[in-house]
Amino acid sequence: MLNLLQESFGRLYRYKTFRVCLIIITAIPLFFNGLEKMLMESNDFPDVSTADDYLFNMYGMLPLIIAIAAGLFIIKDFKENTVRNKLICGYTRTQVYIVNWITAVFIAVFYHLFSTLVCTVSASILLEPGDLFTKVNAYYELISIPTLISYTSITVMMAMIFRTTASAIFSYFIHAVIIMFEPLIVHKVDNDSFTRFSSMFVPENQLYIISSRCYSDPTKSGGILDMFDDVKYAIPEGNAAYLIPLYALLLAAVVTVIGIIHFNKKDVK
Repeated sequence: MLNLLQESFGRLYRYKTFRVCLIIITAIPLFFNGLEKMLMESNDFPDVSTADDYLFNMYGMLPLIIAIAAGLFIIKDFKENTVRNKLICGYTRTQVYIVNWITAVFIAVFYHLFSTLVCTVSASILLEPGDLFTKVNAYYELISIPTLISYTSITVMMAMIFRTTASAIFSYFIHAVIIMFEPLIVHKVDNDSFTRFSSMFVPENQLYIISSRCYSDPTKSGGILDMFDDVKYAIPEGNAAYLIPLYALLLAAVVTVIGIIHFNKKDVK
């Protein structure tokens, strides 16, 4: 399988979409941090923002960018008959799937770390540094990776099953659909344990918690999406502090197993 990994990362190095998306996640933070600096220097805008406010400036957009970069990378593998050639050479379908998953996860983690670096450095230069190196920031930086892995796992599964450009993009919008119906389901079930579970299991909720760096028990507050009532820059208390990465990795594992099983049963033309 090492040869498969080398081949996959070799193609990734030559993959133009990977570089284009890298430029995008560099340009967007630079633009908005520069715009923030211009606004702060105007007389009508209070000087209140600091660099730590922009640590996760790109995080909300990363799942979509990852869906494009990683999803299209896998689909291109099918369109060029590379997958079929790998199977002819004796590699198993499971090995092919796992290698694509590893490559996609690398894309996700690399984009995340790189965008965080760009956000931090540019904001530190243009704005006041603020409290960048805190336990809260370190906590959310670490748990953000499993959440991105869960998003990426869904993208890989969709791309490996449907093998179309639309499926890669739709893998991101699945979460938007889920978050639309989640309040209705939570209201229908009307159970505190299920409400807490939903507030930290659904990837879109995880995305909000990490981006805002706040979490409050939805059964005791205005709800997970009530950003105006939540206290920002706080680590969830007790066992809740471990639930986001646990749920994210659990979802990633389940989705990956489903993807592998389906891929092993489906013909490759």
